[in-house]
Amino acid sequence: MGRLIHTNDLHNAVMMNKHDWGIFDVTIDNLIEGVVSQVPTVEAVPKDQYEARLKADMVAMLEDLDLLIDEYDSGCGWDGYIKKIDAHALITRKINALKGDTK
Repeated sequence: MGRLIHTNDLHNAVMMNKHDWGIFDVTIDNLIEGVVSQVPTVEAVPKDQYEARLKADMVAMLEDLDLLIDEYDSGCGWDGYIKKIDAHALITRKINALKGDTK
């Protein structure tokens, strides 16, 4: 997985290491501009928005699981009763679906 870096950090790293890397006759700004212009960009999501989206996804997933358990009929005649192994199977099915498993 890639990571995002700021061009100023790249510039500083190059400036600190340019002689070790054998960079003598190219201006650093032109070098960085050339390299950065060749790399595709990605959309960065601010941390607070990422965490809010992750939390909303988790809430939705748990609400969906809650509905599945509420709708489950264990056949024993007791309202709201579900065997532990059946609840575990529902949760495992959800986890596998999210992982992309077909088992």
